[in-house]
Amino acid sequence: MSAFIPSMSKGHVVSGVIAGCMSLGLIAAASSAQAQGPDFSFHTVEYMPAAERLVAAQAFMAGDIKAGMSMNRAVADLRAAGAYCQAPKASGVVKCISTSLASPEDQLGDVVWKVNLTPAADGSLAGASVSRSQYGF
Repeated sequence: MSAFIPSMSKGHVVSGVIAGCMSLGLIAAASSAQAQGPDFSFHTVEYMPAAERLVAAQAFMAGDIKAGMSMNRAVADLRAAGAYCQAPKASGVVKCISTSLASPEDQLGDVVWKVNLTPAADGSLAGASVSRSQYGF
């Protein structure tokens, strides 16, 4: 078996193993951070008691979508929470929406979450609003 392995010192082998383990550790850490995403989801919030849904969305907005952050980061966080964000309007405002079909008490209806992101003069986020509507039930 040793005939097939090029001549390497034990130091080279150990260095290679250590480098490989470090690379795997970095990949695992990056995957873990990416997989976590936001703690809030526009879709799963619908499983909360009705009185807590808007409160949870407002808490997400206050905690994760803060004035001063980059507009791109705000859009990315909203997308990770399940919203679709349009391209900025001429005013710079970005409108995001998340819709889902609900069936309380055997009636079908739509739940619509709307988020408006307003930019500051420097391109950062100046403010954001969130609202929830339901149609058909």
